[in-house]
Amino acid sequence: MLWCDKYRPKKLSHLSCHRSLNESLSRILQASSSDTSLPHLLLYGPSGAGKRTRIRALLREIYHIDPSTHLKLQTKEIQCTASKKITITVLQSPHHIEVSPSDSGVYDRFVVGNLVKEIAQSVPLSFGTKGAKEDTPDKLSAKQQFKIIVLNEVDQLTHQAQAALRRTMEKYMKTCRMILCASSTSKVIAPVKSRCLCLRVPLASSQEVQQVLLHVAHEECVQLPDQLAQRIADVSEGNLRRAIMLLESVCAREQKKLSEHTKIEQYHWDLYLRQMAKDIAAQQSPKRLLEMRDKLFKLTTNCIPSDLIMQKLVEYLIAESGEMAQGNFKHSILHSGALYEHRMKSGSRPLFHIEAFIARYMSAVKTLQVSQGM
Repeated sequence: MLWCDKYRPKKLSHLSCHRSLNESLSRILQASSSDTSLPHLLLYGPSGAGKRTRIRALLREIYHIDPSTHLKLQTKEIQCTASKKITITVLQSPHHIEVSPSDSGVYDRFVVGNLVKEIAQSVPLSFGTKGAKEDTPDKLSAKQQFKIIVLNEVDQLTHQAQAALRRTMEKYMKTCRMILCASSTSKVIAPVKSRCLCLRVPLASSQEVQQVLLHVAHEECVQLPDQLAQRIADVSEGNLRRAIMLLESVCAREQKKLSEHTKIEQYHWDLYLRQMAKDIAAQQSPKRLLEMRDKLFKLTTNCIPSDLIMQKLVEYLIAESGEMAQGNFKHSILHSGALYEHRMKSGSRPLFHIEAFIARYMSAVKTLQVSQGM
C-alpha cells in the first residue's frame, strides 16, 4: 500500500491541515444530527489539498464506519441512444456511491440523467445489505435515511450534464445528498453552486507539509532531516499527496538512509515542460514552433492533461522571460493563456490551442524586441 493511502486520516479530528475548515465541517454535521438538514456540499480546491480525504472522513462521521473498507469497484452500462451504450466504473459501498461522470466525455449528461437519477430514486443503500439487519427507517438516524452520491470532477462536466445535475438535486433532495468535488468553481454553473454549501480546500502550507512528512517518517522509522523535509515541501508546492509520494520514492531509492543532501527526483514531464519553455524563450521561429508541436504531442500521448500543460507553460514562460516579464508584457501573456485555455475547454482539439498560445507568445516577444530596437 502506498504511504499516501496508508497514512490517510480517517476522521476529521485527525486532519492536521486547515483545522478551521475541519471544525466547520464538524459543526455542519452536529447541526444536522437530529434532522435531515445536511445540505448538498461542493468541496473545491487544487489536487492534493485533501478534498477526497475530507469526504471519506465525512462519510465515516455520518455512518460510523470506514467506507473505504466496504468499497467495491463495479461497472455499469448506460444506454445513451438507441445504438450507443457506454460502460462506466463506480465505487460503491452500502452507504454511498462514488462516480466520475466526466470520464464519459460528451456522454456525461446521460450518466447524470440516468445513473444518478436511478440511484437517487432507489431505497437507502444500507437497507437489505448483509450485516445491516437493524438498518430500518425507524432505527436509522435522520442523516442515515438518505444516500450520499459523491461526484468527482464536477467542473469538467459539460453544460448539459450540469443542467441535468441541477434538476436531479432539486427533485431528489428528500432521498439523497450530493457531495461534489471540483478543482475550481469557475466552470460550475451558478444554479448548481447555489444549491450547495461551497467549501474551499486550499493547499497545505509548507510548515504543514513538513509536519506531515515528519509524522510519516517517524511511523516508518526513518530519520528525516529537517532540511530535506523543507526541500520536499518546496518541490511539492503544497500538494500533500505529491510530497508523501516523493518521500516514499526517496526512501525506496536510498533504502531509508537519508541525509540533508539527498537528491529529490522531479517528475519527468515537469522537467520536459521546463526545457520546452527555455527553448521557446531562446528562439522564436516557425521551425521552433514545429518542434514544440511534436513535443506537445508526446506529452498528451503520455496522458499529461492539456490544462496542466497550459498552466505550467504560462508559469515557466513568464519565469524564462526575465526582465521582459514586466508590466504590460506579463499581463498580455497571462491574458493569452487565459484566452486559449477557455477556447481549449470549448473545443475538441486542445493541442491546437496550446500551439496557438505558443505562437502568440513568440509573436509578443518579437514585437517587444522590435519596439526596443533589439
